[in-house]
This record gives sequence, structure tokens and C-alpha cells, in this order.
Amino acid sequence: MLAINTRRLFFFLALLLLVASSIVSTFLIDSTKEGSAERRLSSQYMLLDVKQGDVVFVGDDVVAEGLWGELLPDLPVRNRGLSGQTSDELLASITALVEPGPAHLVINIGANDALRGYRSKRTLANIRELINLSRAISPGTEVVICSVLPLNGENSDTVISLNRKLEQLAMLHKATFVDIAALLLDAQGNYRPDLADRRMRLLGSAYAAWRDLLRPSLSNSA
Repeated sequence: MLAINTRRLFFFLALLLLVASSIVSTFLIDSTKEGSAERRLSSQYMLLDVKQGDVVFVGDDVVAEGLWGELLPDLPVRNRGLSGQTSDELLASITALVEPGPAHLVINIGANDALRGYRSKRTLANIRELINLSRAISPGTEVVICSVLPLNGENSDTVISLNRKLEQLAMLHKATFVDIAALLLDAQGNYRPDLADRRMRLLGSAYAAWRDLLRPSLSNSA
């Protein structure tokens, strides 16, 4: 009797594990898989060409959620940000974005790297390659590097450390560095009041402040 009950318990636990695994795989959909919002957005980007002289925004969640065309209505803006994007993924797609010869390439990437546990060395190497590849393909494109913003409270220290190295990298490679983190975050890496919601997503006031800090670096695109 005990052996039968043990077998039934084992079968029940195995079935429970199978169901749980199915549920997790359903919700944790990779951005490259069918059905994700990022996949659908990417398919639209493929149809909408970047043109010579454009100002192209690339990066992760904070870029994707910005209404950059309306924030900068006097500039030929193309927003190509994707939520969840890592520096690996951006590097793999950058060639098509710079081949037309945009005037500026505005990069904000690295927050999802930190969330996934990437070492800063990997992120910095990818951003360095983004700069070098962009210049090799389109020498006239000005590269603007924006400091990284945290996507949750757990990776704030990692982001602060990454930004120090990112500023040095931009200086070494003569790229423009725009320190939006210093503008939007306090010394502890927390968002200043009224700039983000409780989920650490930027509010309109933060995007307006970012735009104002960024605009002088885009002056020759007007």
C-alpha cells in the first residue's frame, strides 16, 4: 500500500513539475520568438527605412518608451528602441541602421545587460564595437552615448559603476557623452522625485529633462 502511494505521489509531483514548466515557458518568452511585442515592433522597423541625415535613437526600454519624434519635432527622428534589448542584440542589428548615413546615432544600452548578469567588460566591449562599426560604415555619423539608467532598484550599484567606465570609453573614442543618469538619479542611484513611477519607469518630466540635456548635441541636425 505504501509503495502504491509513493508511486502516486511521485507521478503527481512529476505532473506538477511539467505543468509549472509549461507555464513558465509561456510567460518567459524571448524577444526573438513569435508573439512578442518586440518581434512585432521589429517587423515594423524593417519596413520603415532610416534616411540620410536622420537622428536615430537606439537602445532598450527607456528609449523605446520615449516619444522622441514629438519631443524633438524639429528634427528627423527615428526611434528604434526595443524593450528588453541587450548590447549583444543591438550590436547584431546596428549595420542596417547606420548604412543610410544618419546624422546622429543616440545610444542608450546596458540596463538589460545588468539585469541578466552580464559583466561590465562585456557591455563596454559591445558599446566600443558599436562606435567603431558605426564610424567604419558611416564616417559622418556623430555617435552620442547616453549614460545607463537602472530598470530596478537591485542593479543601481552596477549601473553607477558602468556609467563611470562608459564616460571614460566615450572620451577615449571621442564620442559625445550625455550623462542623463546624473540628471535623473540621486547619489544612491534612485530616481529623483516626480521623474519615475514606482516601477522605475520614466515619466514625461524625465523625458523632457533628457531631451533638454541632449538637444545641444544634436544641434547640427536641425
